[in-house]
Formats: sequence, C-alpha cells, structure tokens
Amino acid sequence: MSKFISQLIRLSKDRTNIYLYLVAAIFVGISDVTLGYVIKELTDLRDDALTEIWYYVCLLVIVAVFGTFFKYVTRYVSGKFCFKYIQKLREQLSTHIMKLSVPQRDQVNAGEFVSKLSNDINQLQQFLQGPFFQLLYQPIIFLLTFTFLIFMSWKLVIMTLVIVPVTLFLANKISKPISGFRKRESEIQSNMLTIAQDSIDGIHMERAYNLQSIFNQKYDHVVKELVHFMLKREKRQALLTPFQMIIHIVPLLICSIYGGYLAINGQLTAGELFAFVFLVQYLIDPLAMIPSLIGGMRTADASFQRIKDVLALPIERKGGNEEILQVESSEPVIEFSQVSFQYENGVHVLHDISFKINRNQTVALVGSSGSGKSTTLQLVCGLYEQQKGDIYLYGNDMRKLHLQSVREKIAMVSQDTYLFPGTIAENISYGNPHARFDEIVEVAKAACIHDFIIELPQGYQTLVGERGYNLSGGQKQRLSIARALLKPASILLLDEATSALDHGLETSIQSALDEYAKKRTTLVIAHRLSTVIKADEILVFDNGTIVERGTHEDLIKNGIRYRALYEKQFSEELLEEAQ
Repeated sequence: MSKFISQLIRLSKDRTNIYLYLVAAIFVGISDVTLGYVIKELTDLRDDALTEIWYYVCLLVIVAVFGTFFKYVTRYVSGKFCFKYIQKLREQLSTHIMKLSVPQRDQVNAGEFVSKLSNDINQLQQFLQGPFFQLLYQPIIFLLTFTFLIFMSWKLVIMTLVIVPVTLFLANKISKPISGFRKRESEIQSNMLTIAQDSIDGIHMERAYNLQSIFNQKYDHVVKELVHFMLKREKRQALLTPFQMIIHIVPLLICSIYGGYLAINGQLTAGELFAFVFLVQYLIDPLAMIPSLIGGMRTADASFQRIKDVLALPIERKGGNEEILQVESSEPVIEFSQVSFQYENGVHVLHDISFKINRNQTVALVGSSGSGKSTTLQLVCGLYEQQKGDIYLYGNDMRKLHLQSVREKIAMVSQDTYLFPGTIAENISYGNPHARFDEIVEVAKAACIHDFIIELPQGYQTLVGERGYNLSGGQKQRLSIARALLKPASILLLDEATSALDHGLETSIQSALDEYAKKRTTLVIAHRLSTVIKADEILVFDNGTIVERGTHEDLIKNGIRYRALYEKQFSEELLEEAQ
C-alpha cells in the first residue's frame, strides 16, 4: 500500500500542497491536544482561582480559532490537490490514448478506454477526496495525542489500545480480496460499455437482423456478473464494519472503567480523566478508520493500476526529420521497395511489394477484396510500419520522417467514411481549418454535395449527427471527398472513394477528382475499373503481391487477371443496364 501512495504522489508532481497540508495538519493536531490540556487544567482548578479560569477560557477560545483556521487550510489544500491531480490525470490519459499507435489501439476496445476515463478516474477521485489525506492526517493526530496521553498515564494508554493489533491484523486479512474484486468489476464495466456502444452504433444492423434479444442477453449476462462481484466486494466491506465498531467502542469502555478505577485510587486527577476521555477519540478514530482506509486504498489501487496499464501502452513513434523535400524534387514521390507487412494476428498481408509513383502521377490499385490494397495506403500514411523492406517519401526513408509532417502532405478518403459530431461546414473544414467559407463551398460543389446542402434548413450549419447518422452513405462519402479536396496536400489517397455512389454521380465526381489529381500525386483503389482507365499505371494485387502492372491498354492486351476482372465487371454493368 505504501508503494501505491508513493506512486500517487510521484505522479502528481505536486509536493508543495502535500507539504502545506502536513504543516497545517500538525497545527490542527497541536490545537486539538492543547484543548485537552486546557480541559484538564480547568477541571483541576480550585474554586477560588478566578483569574486562572479566565486565562484558560481565553486560551480555549484562541486555540479553537487557531484550530478552525488550520482545518480550513487542510480542507482547501486537499481539495486543490485532488481536483488538479484528477484534471491532470484525465488530460494525461486522454492525450496518451490519442497518441497510441494504430496497432496498439486496434487491440483494445473503446469501452475499456471509456471505463478508465470515467469509472476508474472517479474511483481514484473519491479516494483522493477522502481517505488519501486521512492517511496523512490521522497518523499525525494519533502521534501527538499518544505522546501527550502517555505522560499522563501510560497504564491507561496501554490498556486502551491492547485490542487494536489483533483487530487490525484480521481487518487487513479480510480486506485483501477487495482489490481483485474491484479490478474485475472495472473489466466487466468496460465490457458492458463495449456491448452498449456496439448496440448503439450498430442499431441499423441490430434492427435489420432482429438482434435486440441477443444484445439484451449479452448485456444482462454482463450486468449479472458485475452485480455478483460488487456483492462479493460489498460483503467484504460489510465484514470490516464490526472491526470498526470494536476499535471504536472497546477502547472507550476500557478508558472509562479502568480510568475511573485509577481516579478512585488517586493515580489520576479528575482533570486528567476528563482530558483522557476527551482526547481518547483522537487515538480511537485513526485506528477505527484503518479497516475502511485499507479497503478504500485497495479499491483505488485497482483503479490506479488499470490507469497505469493504459499509460504504459506504447504510443506512436515520435521524432524524426520534419523537413520533407518539396514536390519539385526529382525523386519519386512514393516508393515501395520489397515491402512486406503482417498484422498483429500474424497473417501476412503484403509480400515483397515494389513500385514507384512520380510527381503528379496517378497509380491505381485493383484486385480482389483482402489482397492488400487498403493496407498499402495505410502504410503510406504511417498508420502501420512495414516489417520488411523500405518505403520512401520524396526520397526520404519513412522510418526517419516525423509522422505528423508526413500526414500534412497527405489527403485521404477511406472506404470507412467517418464524420465527426458537428456541422457540415465543420466536417469539411477539418481538411483545412484555416479555409474560407467560399473555399468550403467550392470543394462541396466539386464533390457534388453543394446542392443537397443548401436545400437543408440550416444549410452548411446543419448538424450531421453522431457518426453522420443524419446522412446517407453516399452523402457521407461526398462530404469526405470534399474534406480531402480542401486539404492543401500534394498526395491524394483514394480508397474506394466513390463506392457508395450511383454511376451518374460517380462520373461527375470522377471528373472533379481527375482535375484535382493533375496537381497531385494520386494513389487510388478502384471500386469500378472504368474509373481508373486514365491512370498512368495500374497495379493488380493478388494475395498480397503485385501480379500485373501497366496501363489500361497494356493490361487489356497482355494481362490475364486484369482483363478477367474488367470483362467480368463490364458484363455485370451491361446486365444491370439491360434490367
């Protein structure tokens, strides 16, 4: 437990408030013990000592005011420390999550991150607001009171505290499983949040396939499991309550009975007995709180360790050369040299891929689903890094480049269109936050979405809804295209950018994309092969390798895979038109 406390303090980097609290707590303890001393002296005064009575009454008032002030200081400082610590931890955790590498992010579900940002941090905040500073204050008041009382009657102190060690030993044993229960609760809560999020995000599929009962059953099962562990933890917490009562009541009884015996036998004065009864609570309360403090620490420690587990996850690599040669360079803009790649599951996706794209060229990637086309685009963005071979950008090794600088030169339209909550204008402007409104309108027109936007009641200020639920797939895709066109990037990556559009819209947008592509280096994954006929080079992928390459005319004439793909798609289009 001491390790947990030291880790908390070290992570906070705020020792000033801790030291200030300790100083204030010492003065609070001194004032409390002084009150006991004043009570002792007042009780033992003779009836005719009027002057001394007024002296001790004035001293009592001064000590009470003094103690009240420092109690205010302890409360304020502890609150300040707690709120700043939690604010810093939330910022640190959310920033770290955003900086995680994509492979690392793929391995953890979103519900687990949400749980740690909410449940675990809330548990830690509850600990910092209460038990944490009690762990600092209670030993101080205990030591000061113990020192004062031991000089009055060491016999009564020993008798009062004789039952404490056994009680604390048993309380510690009983509370040990609490940390494990709390950790398991947090894991279940993460799973519960994931199920809820999947149910909300996939509501259309859920309704289409009548999956409500399945999701309800999964959620109910997780809730029951959560309640099971919460009850086990609560049972342990409840078992600690009798020990708190024993520690609180038994010493007080002993103090009253044995202290009365000593007073009758002249070994204690009446004032000393009253002072002892008054101050014994400052011995008992710290000890009575120990079982609950231990339980609270174990609960907070479980949450703290889960937060530390996230902070220990590797983030995307930092550093690297931020200077990338400009597009006027004679070097190929993009070059893959014998690149191989596999995901964390060990499945190989790319095998010895090699190709070059020169300035303002358009290269198309075609092939069956799962052949490695989208992975190739993700490698260009630096979302993943190859295990073998080299990737060059303007002649620079990608591994030595600053990833943010790389991405500043890239505009991408993914097949998994994502829109952020906010207005249509905001979503387009993410391509260039400094763009003027007329520039936003211009790219919207190029993406054939402007006419739709101006028909909406709020026009460009219309909210798209979470993940763009207020829009159709084609509308979201066109907004995504507009966002990419707005970005002042020299490289354009199109991953089936028009897959959700009908043939007429696709033809119109393709014309605009062709116009923009004249001033950019473009790597495109084709949804319809008819859209890449004009590409400078076409790479045909199959099982992670490039099996054919050339222009459309070359591949139709000499290719086998490409010609087969083109003829199959062409015949399907003719059949659709005939119907």
